[in-house]
Amino acid sequence: MHSANSPESYRMEKLTSWSEVEEEGVKFYSGTATYTRDFPVGDDALTGGTEAFVVFEDIQEMARVSVNGHDCGIVWLPPYKANITPWLKPGNNTITVQVLNTWNNRIVGDLRNPGETQYTSTNVKTSRFRANGPLLKSGLLGKAEIAFINNK
Repeated sequence: MHSANSPESYRMEKLTSWSEVEEEGVKFYSGTATYTRDFPVGDDALTGGTEAFVVFEDIQEMARVSVNGHDCGIVWLPPYKANITPWLKPGNNTITVQVLNTWNNRIVGDLRNPGETQYTSTNVKTSRFRANGPLLKSGLLGKAEIAFINNK
């Protein structure tokens, strides 16, 4: 996550909407943020017809999933899941999820702080965006898990 007023990084203890974070650089952020997590896979986890999927409770708005540097696709509709089987290895694995949201929250943030640096401009009628307008949920929300499914 990085733009002119956003932090270089931000650690979340649980998956929550960026719009619920107190820090304004996160709350009003619009763009792409990258989530990264390491996880172990046992030697016997991927035997005989077992497939692995990363499953997200909710994504706002879309995400690109990678495992161990390999692209596993874009996820943007329920059920929010991606097949990660081909890229898993026994031992330590790294999942990277790049999430992209809409411009709504940054535009609302700019309207709430007139006279300060404006990070956006739009030709959309301002009746759609208001300083007291709602912030949209953004990011990975709820639970995320690796599900192993045996197809035998």
